[in-house]
Amino acid sequence: MAEVVRRNKKLSFECRVRHKDGRAVDCIWSVQSSRRDQSIYAVISTTRQRRFRRDFMSMACHDMATPLNSIRSLLTLMSANVYGPLSEKGRIRVRQAEQELDRVVSLIDDLLYLDQTETGRMMLNKADVLWEHIFEGSLSAVSGLNAEKGVNIVLPATKLIAHVDPERMVQVMVNLLSNAIKFSPNNSTVRVEIEQIDRFTEVRVRDCGTGMSPLQMKDVFSGVIMERRSGQVRSRLGLGLAICRAIIEEHEGSIDVESQEGVGSTFWFRIPNRDVLD
Repeated sequence: MAEVVRRNKKLSFECRVRHKDGRAVDCIWSVQSSRRDQSIYAVISTTRQRRFRRDFMSMACHDMATPLNSIRSLLTLMSANVYGPLSEKGRIRVRQAEQELDRVVSLIDDLLYLDQTETGRMMLNKADVLWEHIFEGSLSAVSGLNAEKGVNIVLPATKLIAHVDPERMVQVMVNLLSNAIKFSPNNSTVRVEIEQIDRFTEVRVRDCGTGMSPLQMKDVFSGVIMERRSGQVRSRLGLGLAICRAIIEEHEGSIDVESQEGVGSTFWFRIPNRDVLD
């Protein structure tokens, strides 16, 4: 428990507990420390429950992927006029269907990824990489999303080196930049900042968008986004930031947000430098 608090990370372990009827039950504990709440949270499940969940997720995602791949092949053939020429309106509809299909496939990938993190099956392939390469890779990935909004993304000039999983860290930056673009006015500015603080590296993504209410900030990394519409509070699925938190915590770091409605948001994460990890 002391290690969980000191590193502010999730820890999973197995142990055997004695049921009140005398039976021995193998359990899996997932323990998480929250500096914001100054609390420790634990989720306890039996190995049987965990195995069932893992197998269910795998089978469900596989069963969904098969028909989705068939639909993708059909849309590709339609775009190639295999079934006859499409009108301009038809081409637009096919492109929209492809975009929605990509969104669903991405959601399935996110669900599988979150399941891997929660069951301790996520593997990091760490390497030494320049932060500027991570930033440039993420900028390239969001260029299509930013084409219509014209947001000016300012990257820092830095030669700092990160010891991280480059692919996963780009994934974090893409999620943060995508959110910043989505909620920023057209032709506004989003700034990426980096700073070494003590023996940690802190990265910030700062926008001047709509900002968030305290209600939204409360569960922003939980995977469920709370929104107030027409006087009613509603929830929707939003896995991007939950995945960001999982990746950063696997790097033994922390992530949080500062925001004010109508002013903008600053998402930041902090990970230890290599000498701290060594």
